[in-house]
Amino acid sequence: DDGNGFPTDTNIITSNGSSTASTFGQTYTFASIFPPILTSSNPSLAQLNVDPAQSTIALTFSVPVWSLDGTIRLYDQTAGTFVTCSISGANGAYAGGTLANLRNPIVFNIPPLALPLIQDHVYYVTVPFGNLAALTGIMDENNNVFQGFSDPGTLYFKTAKPAPPVLLN
Repeated sequence: DDGNGFPTDTNIITSNGSSTASTFGQTYTFASIFPPILTSSNPSLAQLNVDPAQSTIALTFSVPVWSLDGTIRLYDQTAGTFVTCSISGANGAYAGGTLANLRNPIVFNIPPLALPLIQDHVYYVTVPFGNLAALTGIMDENNNVFQGFSDPGTLYFKTAKPAPPVLLN
């Protein structure tokens, strides 16, 4: 081929091979090797004036996920108490790896007895570390577990005050 000024050394023989050969093989996705990442939430991080009637917490991840135990915790940092929030039905339930149950976002319901949330209180969410053997936390379809979080600064919000501020003259 005399490419780059070098004579052909017969390493590449163009008469061998097929013009119809396929170069397609196994398909790999990046989601198969990386754990899910929390990308957003509702209420969002550090959101102020959240409606005390807020009845759900939605967590959006980089890929669709299951909740292995179906729960997260919502802490009232002001009062020092917590409630366990659960998914409803098959909305993100692991159920032995049923692909139809994968969700993004995955929505957790705040228990009706905890509603309405207390006005002008700071709340934070915790998610347990993903562990398939213990069926806790969150996992994607490739068995990559979410690292979870328990720090009050990771996902928190504040409910609205009872009365709006009054403008002064």
